[in-house]
Amino acid sequence: MLAFTGRMYGLGKTEIGQRAKELLELMELQDEPKKLIIEYSHGMKKKLSLACALIHRPEILFLDEPFEGVDAIASRTLKDLLSRLTAREA
Repeated sequence: MLAFTGRMYGLGKTEIGQRAKELLELMELQDEPKKLIIEYSHGMKKKLSLACALIHRPEILFLDEPFEGVDAIASRTLKDLLSRLTAREA
């Protein structure tokens, strides 16, 4: 999924690999790279969707209900990640 999204944004294979590795670690999905998305929990799917949105390093990111249907642990992870990304860009 990340590779496909990266290709759609015109990223090179090397950059896609580097960004995918980095984002999977940030989203705490690095232990699940070969797992089918259909096997992911709702929270894991949300994190993967966010990773797809971030793979091309957008200047602006609009999120629609990013915490809807996500458990407390995944919600905290996403909030922390968004805070770190905001702090890095400032």
